[in-house]
Amino acid sequence: MDNANIQTGIQYFKAGNKTGALQVFLQVLEREPNNEIAWLWLAACVDEPEQKRDCFHKVLAINPTNTNAQKALAELELQTIVDVKPVLQQGTVLKCPSCGSVMGKPDHTGLVQCGYCGTTITYHPPVEKVERKNIERFLEICKAALDGKNYDEVVQYANKILEVDPKNINAWINKAIATFWLTTGANNRYDEAMEYLLKAEQIDKDYPLISETRDFLTRSQSEWYIHLATQEIKNGAEIANIYTDSYEARKNSQEYYIKAMNNILLASHYDPTNYHNLKFINDLASKVNWIDWSKEVKNKIALFKAVDSLPGVRKQLKENQAKLEKLKTENGLFTGIKIETTTNKIKWLKQRIAEYERIANS
Repeated sequence: MDNANIQTGIQYFKAGNKTGALQVFLQVLEREPNNEIAWLWLAACVDEPEQKRDCFHKVLAINPTNTNAQKALAELELQTIVDVKPVLQQGTVLKCPSCGSVMGKPDHTGLVQCGYCGTTITYHPPVEKVERKNIERFLEICKAALDGKNYDEVVQYANKILEVDPKNINAWINKAIATFWLTTGANNRYDEAMEYLLKAEQIDKDYPLISETRDFLTRSQSEWYIHLATQEIKNGAEIANIYTDSYEARKNSQEYYIKAMNNILLASHYDPTNYHNLKFINDLASKVNWIDWSKEVKNKIALFKAVDSLPGVRKQLKENQAKLEKLKTENGLFTGIKIETTTNKIKWLKQRIAEYERIANS
């Protein structure tokens, strides 16, 4: 590869000498017609969109995964969509929405006035199949940017698609995902992401990727708060270790543990059936038992204990029901007493299960 001459061409270009750079890149391509970098820089040196487009197609023919060429070509194609002239297609007839008369052709801005009643409308040409392919190219770039965690870029290209096609569901979904991951400690963008998913849902409420994305982002939001809680617990432990006096240690670390608990409660709010979140609440309250925890925390602990106990109690119920059936076939001296005791045990276990289920479903 002619790296030396390519670097010379790049230096010319950056110095503002596009003509000199163009000559250098053309010379390189005479010797190396498959030089991907030379074609890419040649595109920067030419002015006409068609010339740029040809260069980018050459790059992609050499390397179909070149994201710079993909983005630049998609930009050119999308600009073609945005700049499309409001010319009537053959066979298209415009009718006045007021009087129903046939209207004339639109002017260069798309405006057309009824010659009978004077009503003025704006003609918007339809998006053609070729334009759909260009939008699909932008969606591919969005996906590549998501995979690379370039979330600002995803939002940028999703917005470009939505300018042309506001009902593009996948663009709204991509924008929602990227917006969510742009969340910071000071700016929680979960609600904004949910609004974009709602936009997609208004277009097609049965589109399966919408609910899948909502569930994924909601779980991720819960995990984010668990992460914050873990950090606060670590901070609390570090502060407590500074003091040898237990009273001072508790007093100065308390605020960090309270922040941690609040974050776990938020995580539980987004994912209320998550067993691990409930266990985290219970474990933290047990560990930091000198704090008088709120009613919400105590309710979550009761919920955890109910959920945690249910499998074991149900197992006991099945065992005692099987035991009762076996006792009914026996004729021993104390069989009657055993049946009565087992029956009472089954009744008590059912009451416990009903109570635990009530707590779990409350």
